[in-house]
Amino acid sequence: MPRTFLQYLLIFLAAILPYAYLNAMDEGVIMVANSSTTRDGRPLIWQNRESETDHVKARLFRGPQYDFIGIINSNDTTRVWMGLNTVGFALVGTPSPDHSGSTAAQPGAFIKQALGTCGRLEHFENLLAQAASAGIGSQYNFGCIDALDGAAVYEVSGSDYQKFDTHNPLDAPQGFLVRSNFSLTGKGKKASGSYRYHRANEMLFNAVKNRMLDYQFVIRKMARDIASPQIDPYPLPWQESYKEAPKGFVITENSLNRHNTVCSVVVHGSRLDEAPEFSTMWVMLGEPICTPAVPLWPRCGPVPAELGGNGNAQLNQISIETDHTLYSAKKWPTFINSSSLVEGRYPVLLQNEKIEKEIFLQVDRQLASWRQSSVSLEQFSAFQKKMISNVVRQLGF
Repeated sequence: MPRTFLQYLLIFLAAILPYAYLNAMDEGVIMVANSSTTRDGRPLIWQNRESETDHVKARLFRGPQYDFIGIINSNDTTRVWMGLNTVGFALVGTPSPDHSGSTAAQPGAFIKQALGTCGRLEHFENLLAQAASAGIGSQYNFGCIDALDGAAVYEVSGSDYQKFDTHNPLDAPQGFLVRSNFSLTGKGKKASGSYRYHRANEMLFNAVKNRMLDYQFVIRKMARDIASPQIDPYPLPWQESYKEAPKGFVITENSLNRHNTVCSVVVHGSRLDEAPEFSTMWVMLGEPICTPAVPLWPRCGPVPAELGGNGNAQLNQISIETDHTLYSAKKWPTFINSSSLVEGRYPVLLQNEKIEKEIFLQVDRQLASWRQSSVSLEQFSAFQKKMISNVVRQLGF
């Protein structure tokens, strides 16, 4: 049977499965795109992660070969859930319960190991092969990009993995790949996230077609998207009511931006002729619709206290408090108040976009200048700190 036919068959099977598994907490959506798809010719990688743990932070790790910034649960430095290292290798992942797997597998520990030791996709493939031969592969879909424009997804089971390459037109006709919580090589059971898979693919297809795909599009349009099989709320605010929920409250159980999304990361990679140290990790510590994106670079050293430090990260805590104000209907805890996003004295979404507009402009200008010359570590670190401090100040803290 041709592989492409099998892929489409499995997508269809996942799409018709009931939504019984969609309420699982540890889920997410990932995407990788190579340079041919993006407006500026730089690769992209993205993840929205869901978890039972609200408190997350960014942290610098000193790896065996490469330093890297990873997203962790606030009280656990043994596992990393997504990140970027100093040579432009970025890694994300999401569970795929329709695969066989091992109880000994620890994807968070594996991601941490990979970010500290891998500089290229082939290095990551070597790690996957070692795990597969030992029979301890994860039930996971991993996505990675590197500084050589490598951009691929790996569907991993207990004893095997399958690579899907964005440069292979059979795998990715438009040069991008999306995964949620099922695999094209899986068995179709316990699959979830089919709507989000199709929603993300549709948004990416249109963005590529119209030459609109860049890191800002992924942050503003995809990471924060609250459309669902039940409701298309756009343009905001939604003026209707679903079931018996209050008017204007939108259900976010099956959207890309879910009520239990705890973090989002978009890595804006580098072109082949650019230094990979300028690959940028845009971080939203919390539900993406509740918080502005801020930039981090592994070369700059320890993460500023607003995103890391001891205890709970300040930007994460602000996001959690904002989340509580948006999900204010006690009988409808998974419904977000769309009016509060774009109306009133402090419209959350509009405020975040206003803050980001200036940050995006400053970062793009500064990186364009540095790519043509050079920058000292002190200058780079000071700029990163300034950008994050500006965000916190504009949030009123």
